[in-house]
Amino acid sequence: MAPRAHLAIYKVCPNCSDSDIIAAFEQAIQDGVHIINLSVSGFPTAEFYNDAVARSSYPAIEKGISVSVSAGNMGSSSSLGHSAPWLMVVGSTSTDRRLAATVKLGNSKEFVGETAYQPSWFNSSVLLPLAFPGINNTIETLYCKNGSMNTIDVKGKIVLCWSAGNVVFQGRVVKEAGGAAMILVGRGGNTPQVRHVLPVSYVKYADGNNIMQYYRSSLSARSIPKATIVFQGQVPGLRPAPGIDTTSSRGPSLTNGGILKPDVVAPGKDILGAWPYRSGPSDNFFRLASGTSMAAPHVAGIMALIKKKHPTWSPAAIQSAIITTAKDMDLDGKPMVDNKNGKPASIFAKGAGLVNPSGAMDPGLVYDRNISDYKGYMCGLGYSSSNVELIIRKHVNCTKVKKIKSITAELCIHHGDLEQHLAQ
Repeated sequence: MAPRAHLAIYKVCPNCSDSDIIAAFEQAIQDGVHIINLSVSGFPTAEFYNDAVARSSYPAIEKGISVSVSAGNMGSSSSLGHSAPWLMVVGSTSTDRRLAATVKLGNSKEFVGETAYQPSWFNSSVLLPLAFPGINNTIETLYCKNGSMNTIDVKGKIVLCWSAGNVVFQGRVVKEAGGAAMILVGRGGNTPQVRHVLPVSYVKYADGNNIMQYYRSSLSARSIPKATIVFQGQVPGLRPAPGIDTTSSRGPSLTNGGILKPDVVAPGKDILGAWPYRSGPSDNFFRLASGTSMAAPHVAGIMALIKKKHPTWSPAAIQSAIITTAKDMDLDGKPMVDNKNGKPASIFAKGAGLVNPSGAMDPGLVYDRNISDYKGYMCGLGYSSSNVELIIRKHVNCTKVKKIKSITAELCIHHGDLEQHLAQ
């Protein structure tokens, strides 16, 4: 998003301990950074004074440093890990492209699946026999569990399995039984970003049922069901897009008194982040991930662009520019969908909508706020003076502080109608 930005990297994970998070923020502030991105989730029920990210980021905001954080990847209501109003909390969307792996059947029907593992050595021109261990309808065979193929010949065949959590383990079971490839049938439609041990296509539930019906009808006709997988790499044109990722954590917040979170959403699904991983002395490879951890850096980059164009803007003004210019319509001009259920996404899934970089650069109107208002806001949440002091690192007496009752009005963190804002 900001290709000319200079990056400073602070090691916080894999342990992601509070002390490491606090130390990283303090070092970044000391180093004079302008923007901080933290792709680390938290606990939905944590009050701000118990949330290392909320506590660590407050001094950064005081210094004029904008902070973008990931909402988390729990995918359920009220599961977002951060909700302090001074944080830009980012959910995840899909894009209009996918890592395609098309299943071709012996009856010429095709079903476009997905996979991040795209082996070039697999011969897609040859139709292989299709095996469905789950035809006897047991849990073990439907999900291709360990030992489920002991009495089934799958050697050199493509094996149809229902997805069950550890898809890599399912692939190992198929491979050890002699299977040549695997078709995984899922319910959510997300591409498993994993290091498969054999060629795989991950298809939607409805497509999996169609493949299963083809298998049964072939057997009834006393013919051999066959299939192959064609790996196509990145393919554009997916619709509807963008949509809220099924795993993106949702609001409403359980702790912030009614302020809408996430603030916005950004591309996260199939935006692949890789890091070196070793599970053993001879095992050295990269792991992949996608989700809100990949969405938040998009917003951090936009923050950097805004800061460059408007160097005097506060983090609140930058946050306002991004929120008020976000879009809640998809590429076809229709309401953005929630990929979890195919219905229009709620505000607790999409926030203000998809980030709009060009619009955020020139929003026309921004809402600023005085950072001292946060003191009254937290006292208004019922925090004790000592609780608030843990965050702002100054003496506080909540009995003498004007408590903010109408949080959204007085902090100007609105996601609703502009005329209503001006009326307030």
